[in-house]
Amino acid sequence: MIRGRTLALLPGTVVGAALVVRLFDEWWSYLPAGIVDDLHRDLGISYAGAGWLLSLMTFGAVLGSPLALLVDHADRRVCAVTGATVIAVCLAAFAAGAPFAVLAIATSTVGTASDLLVESIEASLSELTEERLDRVLGRQHALSAVGDLIGPALLAIGAATSLGWRGAFAITAVAMLAYAAYLVTVPFPAPQDARTTMREIIADAVTVAKRRDVWRLAAIEMLISPLDEPFLAFVVARAAAGGRSEGIAQLLAVAVMAGDLGGSLVVGRFGVTARIRRYGPLVLFAGTAVAVALPALVTGVVGMAVAGAGLSIVWTDVHLRTLTVVPGRAATVSTVVGTLGSISALVPVVAGVLADRAGLTAGLLVYLGVAAAIAVFATALLSPAMTELPIADGYRQEEP
Repeated sequence: MIRGRTLALLPGTVVGAALVVRLFDEWWSYLPAGIVDDLHRDLGISYAGAGWLLSLMTFGAVLGSPLALLVDHADRRVCAVTGATVIAVCLAAFAAGAPFAVLAIATSTVGTASDLLVESIEASLSELTEERLDRVLGRQHALSAVGDLIGPALLAIGAATSLGWRGAFAITAVAMLAYAAYLVTVPFPAPQDARTTMREIIADAVTVAKRRDVWRLAAIEMLISPLDEPFLAFVVARAAAGGRSEGIAQLLAVAVMAGDLGGSLVVGRFGVTARIRRYGPLVLFAGTAVAVALPALVTGVVGMAVAGAGLSIVWTDVHLRTLTVVPGRAATVSTVVGTLGSISALVPVVAGVLADRAGLTAGLLVYLGVAAAIAVFATALLSPAMTELPIADGYRQEEP
């Protein structure tokens, strides 16, 4: 048996591709959000138009979700290479300063392309029996923090030099093309029990979507998502509104990143053990409570770091179960869970309404309530007993 650390160093392996796929995903996905003012100033796009471009990334991914289902039934190398190549083309449209209509098409397409890329690689990864999947995912999430840094760093360099924001997009597009070329060398495993027609694929997905364990994963996904960027955005906004400079307020973002990295490294070293699984939700709640209740800079930074570590642990656990709960259908489960979990996009809206009426701390109490719900319900939602095994004639739920 080849150890995972050795496999990761070999060229053209699923493990090697998986370790960096979310680094690339985090890298490129920040760029459109980081140039709202540049689009307004350089291309004459209104702020409302820029907002629509960002929304179309999400809407396009949801509408294109049936394509992601192909990963469990089609050639995964073709899906992965196509996804990476399409992302590169969409980024090139921004680099070229294309008209609004073209950028709208690009942002509507790039989310689906991202799903094709990520799901192809991770579905293949979930079927490697010689790997400790939880440890690989921990290392993958740690490397994704590098992607969180590359996007903002490139835009900062572009703003300070003649590279500009278009150059940052061009560099990222070239990097994605290079990654696509790398994926051509990767030997992807064939899908298990593949369906042959789109009608059969959709019917298969509907059957998977009826499982109780998949719905439980979707429920925990709904709770986790708002505690990422949306929670951070409100915490930073409160710090800035309280009189702190923007730079000082951004220390809270650095703290989250440090905590996220620490939690990922712990999982990468030990895996998702029973103890880590039990305490992760409690760590997340404790950090969130400190950050919300004690807004002083030191306590805020500590709270956000602890919350970041807890969120990283819980997310890795959910990610692991999503990829393994239905053998051979990792991409289908991921697509269903992600689609159902998109309902959580309403949480920032509720928090914003409360913040407008009663202040930012009131808005942050919404996120504290979400963290409390995770602490209370995570054990039940992620219980090993929740798993329902597939059977020969489909993915019907096993009777209790």
